[in-house]
Amino acid sequence: MADYLTLFNSNMLTEIHNRYVAKDILALNEHTEPYGITLSQKDCTELAESRSEFLIENERIEVGTGAVRRIIEEFCESPYVSQMNFKQTVADLLECFYYIKTETEDRVDDESVIEFLKYVFENDAGGDVASIYLSTALETFIEYGKSQQAGPRKRSEDRYFN
Repeated sequence: MADYLTLFNSNMLTEIHNRYVAKDILALNEHTEPYGITLSQKDCTELAESRSEFLIENERIEVGTGAVRRIIEEFCESPYVSQMNFKQTVADLLECFYYIKTETEDRVDDESVIEFLKYVFENDAGGDVASIYLSTALETFIEYGKSQQAGPRKRSEDRYFN
């Protein structure tokens, strides 16, 4: 019985947190609307659920909206995103973000990871998240990150692309 109660409480907490995250994502429409992009309640709920899945897959914990908020804010202005592909692009970038954070054992700060993703997304990948995964820049970034101490760093594009 105790195992069922633990599972119930865990699922219930995840659902409550996902609702909070979805509500926070929905509020970002004020920021994204000038770029012609808005997310529906359903889109926000799906992004919150995807976020939870990526966190579980990468054995990570994140309180609050964290990375998904920063990715939405940073990428809504990209010429490679539109109303049609924004939700999927954010989900794919979020998955890539958590992958990098896990592989570098959190030795690279969140802002540097997002700066790196933005740079590669817009310059090398031409807006294709799948090509980021195939990019040698990703492996270089991860290898560099593994060799670092945790904490603030120089801008990611300064390290790799100058």
